[in-house]
Amino acid sequence: MYGTLASVDTVSRSRLPEEPAAEARSEDTHIDQVRVYLLRPEMRSFEAALLHPRAARPIPTDAASGLEGVLYVSRRRSRPPRWVAFAESITGQAIEHPRPVRLSAVLFVQRGNRRFAITFGYGRHMLRREAIEPDYGLKAAAGLVDPGEIASLDARSVEATTIQVRRQTSRGTDPAAIGFDVRREMLRAIAGRVPDESIGTRIVGADAVGLTARLDAATIGARLDTLYRAFEDRAYLANFDHLDRWQTVGPGDTRDRLDNELLRVLGRRRELLRAGEDPSALPGTARPPVLEAPEVIDWHASGFRTTAEAATTLHPFPDLDAFLRVASREPSTSLLRRHRLELVSDEADEVLEAWPVYAALHWEMELQGEYYVLAEGSWWRIDAEYRRRIDGIVGSIPAASLERPAFDPIEHEVDYNKRMADFRPGRALLDRHLARFQYENGTVEPCDVITPERQLVHVKREASSATLGHLFAQAAVSARLFLMLPEFRAQVRRLVQAQPEVAALIPVGRPTTAEYEVVLAIISADSNPDARRLPFFSRNYLAYIQADVAAMGYALSLAWVEERAGARPADAGPLFRELTQERASVRVRSTRRRSRRRSTGRPGLNAASVGTTPPTPPTSE
Repeated sequence: MYGTLASVDTVSRSRLPEEPAAEARSEDTHIDQVRVYLLRPEMRSFEAALLHPRAARPIPTDAASGLEGVLYVSRRRSRPPRWVAFAESITGQAIEHPRPVRLSAVLFVQRGNRRFAITFGYGRHMLRREAIEPDYGLKAAAGLVDPGEIASLDARSVEATTIQVRRQTSRGTDPAAIGFDVRREMLRAIAGRVPDESIGTRIVGADAVGLTARLDAATIGARLDTLYRAFEDRAYLANFDHLDRWQTVGPGDTRDRLDNELLRVLGRRRELLRAGEDPSALPGTARPPVLEAPEVIDWHASGFRTTAEAATTLHPFPDLDAFLRVASREPSTSLLRRHRLELVSDEADEVLEAWPVYAALHWEMELQGEYYVLAEGSWWRIDAEYRRRIDGIVGSIPAASLERPAFDPIEHEVDYNKRMADFRPGRALLDRHLARFQYENGTVEPCDVITPERQLVHVKREASSATLGHLFAQAAVSARLFLMLPEFRAQVRRLVQAQPEVAALIPVGRPTTAEYEVVLAIISADSNPDARRLPFFSRNYLAYIQADVAAMGYALSLAWVEERAGARPADAGPLFRELTQERASVRVRSTRRRSRRRSTGRPGLNAASVGTTPPTPPTSE
């Protein structure tokens, strides 16, 4: 312990006992950590990789260093902290805040035919994003890290709502122990120990490589070569072979070509729509881009519109064609990012959620022999062999022997589920019935319909990747709880106790899962529905769910539900939407009555009973 230091001034003037003198520090030319980026091959000069080349001073490397390259240095005065003005307003006195020069730098180094950028300070902000090779750091680090000494992992889920998670350990461990699930998650960053101490002690990788090692001008070049070999030779495949399944497409020529092809297809579709033609009816038409809510939403009493449409417009589902018809000009990336898809409440015309149209588009296409997916505002390159394997799994899921009516677009799922339950005798409706039980957080919907054939039917419309992911997750979670927890089965029996013959299908003891079938009923407007035509990330998650459900012993099947206008019988009763609107109208009338009572001072309501809020005048009918 150094003891207590008397003041800030003492700290600033004192040198701790083991702190080296300034003269000694100036002679020590090694560095302990570096952050290294790989420049994309199309960057033909160092300057081309800089965001503001004129704002940085170039300094060529000394030939004696053995490095070929240029150091770009940026000098800026740092801004005073934002809290200073706030603190001064409280104290009434000026607070001295000298503005030191903030140095940032990028050292560009040429090694063979590849160029590297080593950043110092805030040097990473000097680089153009499109100049950087995406995932270089992740793959180089994954090829050099000790797989049993992982300290941290960043992962991105590939089902339902996208979730990005960082998992850290107090001591090094392997990816499985840290909770990383290769079937469901993309690895986006990694950190851990380097087993070869001649390279370094610790490595971190995402877009850049962060290497902890004792480095100087004589050794940095060899380290750059080592990092690049791990990337170029794909050493990461030894322990992280899943990294090549999918890759983000960073800014550059490929993404520009993908965006241009998207705009071409949207532009052509807009022309046909404005000419009164149906683009989907043309022979040989490939599956077009679709507009979808990029996250799980509550579908009850809600509709959609885009900001390009009139405020009175409301579609039951996101409608790309409606947006294209009214778009003021040809589609462009700026137009797609400026306009938003809005989720609107039926009751009060309130915007509940909103997303840029570009972020709500989903499309899959091939370009120069590669397969790409646009999802949640990013392009992803999908490994062809991995895609074929996933398609083989989902294509092998059998069709369900479930008798079912067609779905009418005027319905909500709650309307359709009631009709499905009534379609054949002996079925029980469980839609919107939640099972609650001890030792578990939240509630779970067991399924939407149970049939006498022991089919646990889960129903969702093919509206988006997020919605389908929610369907698959709900089915798997419910199946696991039905197998593992007696409390869950007891709750399900109570929910269907009005139908003793259905309650008898739910055992008290552990069920024989081979006697049950988990049915995924997908409502689709596609005239030729096929699981291999679902969005890729939905197919990927479905393949995972298929393996999970099969491991529990259940049969898993798919039931495609035809979407057809006029399918709902006239005697089916009021729609859920109509009931919701009626309930909203009742609430409004009740609120108006309470308002009148407050304003007229009727008994039972006075200032003391309603609080300090002054009475409001009655609302006219």
